[in-house]
Amino acid sequence: HGKFKIVLLVNFLTMGSQIVVMLFGTIFLVGAKHSSLAEASTALSIFSIGIVFGRMACSKLSLITGSTTIVLSLLWLQSIILLLTWQGSGVLALTALAVSGFTFSGTYPTLLALTSSLFPKRDGISLGMLSTTGGLGSIVLCWLTGFVAGLSNIGTGFSVTVVACFLGLVIFQINYRALSKWEKQSQKA
Repeated sequence: HGKFKIVLLVNFLTMGSQIVVMLFGTIFLVGAKHSSLAEASTALSIFSIGIVFGRMACSKLSLITGSTTIVLSLLWLQSIILLLTWQGSGVLALTALAVSGFTFSGTYPTLLALTSSLFPKRDGISLGMLSTTGGLGSIVLCWLTGFVAGLSNIGTGFSVTVVACFLGLVIFQINYRALSKWEKQSQKA
């Protein structure tokens, strides 16, 4: 289905970005933002806690709004917060990276829920495809971040995830109405 390719691509970009932040976040904060290892590690720990609390919040939100709205909101927050992480200095970069865990928290589970509702009779294959694209995004974006960082520095390498999140946001925003309509139609069926 054409619209499902959008969901897969956004999942590729956002899951890949989440893993980049998890794997390169501390190195980025120490190398590019001159944070101490203890500060950077604390920020990454808070990132993980944010994922837990964000998932609980998104599960409550899913009772009152559609999955497409939750995903779009999270993509906006991801893009803004990662831009602040990348361009901010000191405490701002540390805080933004820590908060970004909340912004990544519900994207994947909400895309899973959306996929299940869109393809109730083919949920096995569609969920498998969604999980696979998330894994591929992790591989590709981690490699690309490392490659770019190797050519220049970790600050420039981290820009890969910022660009990926903005690209995911743009793609989802452009297709939001069509995806939201598709989601509503599948819930009526």
